[in-house]
Amino acid sequence: MIEPCPFCGGSAKVGHEKYYQPRVSRRIICTVCFSSSGWYRTEEEAIEAWNRRSNNAPTFEVEPIRYGEWL
Repeated sequence: MIEPCPFCGGSAKVGHEKYYQPRVSRRIICTVCFSSSGWYRTEEEAIEAWNRRSNNAPTFEVEPIRYGEWL
């Protein structure tokens, strides 16, 4: 199941591309604001990526870099 658009809440659908991107031919497109996912090889991969939200994405700790520490 494809979740609503994270930007506008509109419905989304699977887009197919046969010619421009033959090896990565699936993406998800919002039918309201036309935002889209990246290109994926399968419909399942595209849906999984689209449905991933910041509240269920993997998290990890990072230390902030202070000015001048990278030198």
